Amino acid sequence: MTDYTSNTTNIGDGAFAGCTALGAITVDALNPVYRGVDGLLFNQGQTMFIQYPAGKGGDDYIIPDGVSNIRSYAFQNCVGLTDITISSNIIGIGSSAFAGCTDLAGITVEVSNPFYSSVDGVLFDKTQTTLIQCPGSKAGSYTIPNSVTNIGSTSFAFCRLLTDATIPNSVTSMGLSAFQSCANLTHITVGNSLTNISQGAFQACAKLVGITLPNSITSIGLGGLPILHQPEKLHRSRSRHQPRSLRVLRLHPLELCHNPQQRYQRRKLCVLRLYQSLQCDDSKQRR
Repeated sequence: MTDYTSNTTNIGDGAFAGCTALGAITVDALNPVYRGVDGLLFNQGQTMFIQYPAGKGGDDYIIPDGVSNIRSYAFQNCVGLTDITISSNIIGIGSSAFAGCTDLAGITVEVSNPFYSSVDGVLFDKTQTTLIQCPGSKAGSYTIPNSVTNIGSTSFAFCRLLTDATIPNSVTSMGLSAFQSCANLTHITVGNSLTNISQGAFQACAKLVGITLPNSITSIGLGGLPILHQPEKLHRSRSRHQPRSLRVLRLHPLELCHNPQQRYQRRKLCVLRLYQSLQCDDSKQRR
């Protein structure tokens, strides 16, 4: 349990990140800025939902009707929560609000909400052009809808049961750590409109063995691809019937490296060899 006195007036985003055993947050009744309700943290007017303690437990949670905004990291690492319902009054959701909720089966948004929507438990903006959060227990294969142009930061992070993902041609941008720590992700296909593999996009995806990338990719952020067991064996293959714009990179599973410098060197070599492959293809096409 965490207790806040009447003198606490500023609590930053992610203040409780990693507090997985935290069961309740208590706020002094005289505090002018914050309020604790049933162990949960709100602002004084209860219009801002700030924190659901990761160790509180509970299967499902319906966000109160009076809440209009959900703070960044508000539900981060809330293992045990299986369903979250968002009312029609929510107008703002901070970054990574539901990241690391590995038991979350679905996020439900009231149809009348003017800013957000959900399809099969996945959270989107109202127009479904931005994918905000895939629930942590989503299993098997998932194809992102063709309406999506932006994949939000950490939107698939820690989806440990996800095995395959397809990013359509409509997607033009991807947020940081979008698929980080998807422990059972083995294959991913990237559409031909994406130009950048974001920082940490597939970091710690230990079982990733195949990535189909388009020629449109021009940059890869640090940790954008997983560390390879044998980086020197990184290569691409193209089938007779595969469009020329696509390349398939066959990756080797992660070898556990306890030395940080060794991990860094492996990552550098992986990215270097991928760049060499891309540059080689570009020069051949110009000829």
